[in-house]
Amino acid sequence: EQVRLQADGRYIVTVLDARMHELFMAVYRQDRHQPDELETVQGPCLIAANQVLPWLESQRAGWEEKTGEAIRFLLTGNALVAYPEDLQGHQNVSYGVSEWAGADVVVKLALKGWHNKAFIPAEQVSPLYVRDKVAFTTREREQGAGGNPKAGLPAAQKAQAGLPTEPDSEYIIRAMQEEDVDAVAQIEQEVQEHPWTKGNFLDSLKAGYPAWVLTDRQNTVLGFSVQMFAPDVSHLLLIGVTPGFQGQGLGSRLLGWAEHKMQEAGLNQQVLEVRPSNQQARAFYERHHYAQIGVRKGYYPGNNGQSEDALVLQKDIA
Repeated sequence: EQVRLQADGRYIVTVLDARMHELFMAVYRQDRHQPDELETVQGPCLIAANQVLPWLESQRAGWEEKTGEAIRFLLTGNALVAYPEDLQGHQNVSYGVSEWAGADVVVKLALKGWHNKAFIPAEQVSPLYVRDKVAFTTREREQGAGGNPKAGLPAAQKAQAGLPTEPDSEYIIRAMQEEDVDAVAQIEQEVQEHPWTKGNFLDSLKAGYPAWVLTDRQNTVLGFSVQMFAPDVSHLLLIGVTPGFQGQGLGSRLLGWAEHKMQEAGLNQQVLEVRPSNQQARAFYERHHYAQIGVRKGYYPGNNGQSEDALVLQKDIA
């Protein structure tokens, strides 16, 4: 209620800490016909803390086209305190309260549900994030599930680890495993100016991000990719091929595989960032029909304390 009064036409983005650098996010706006009510723009979903603002920006143009109005965001919830480096201090974003909802809020919601006859049998009582499959249970995570169930089961769970994707090919694409991380991190060191660490890769696997390795028949890792599935879009976080095997179509295989698994998860858009100075990567993505949709200022760390912008590219896949 407090945030609704602060909204002033802004989209309300609730962000609640889900631990492991993930959070539960939902987006609401004031109902034009009933100003005291909120309309759901995006239902509750699980998303990585550092992907909230990029995802909102990726949706802004579509939402503005539907409403015919410029959209402003108001972020609220305890994740603002849990992940300030990812969520706070950004331009064009306003901030509301960051406290947990107390018992008084729960009672008000329960009373409203009672009046609306929103009853369920007692034996079916469970948290919304379990009942509506916004997140996986602890047991499901232990069995390899992760990511955002609302976007469909992650591709990493659907693939059988180690099963060749192209049985008659000299190369295999399979789900990345923890034992692959040393080789993957080595390739990352060789191809990136500011590479992910081994810990970054391990964290992404624990969080359930769809991650893949391309190997030869001797199981030598030659390339890899990492994605993050948001509610309506796939974010290609990383893709790389060991220098000695570049220019042989392996990057195209990995990219095509990532796009295929994205579609399996019910998504039809993929976004990524690339340095303006990385002409080789820009040409690669252009060949695969990725188009620039924006610029993120100062996104990449640079040399001598300088930063470099990121070009935001997107591909719509029917």
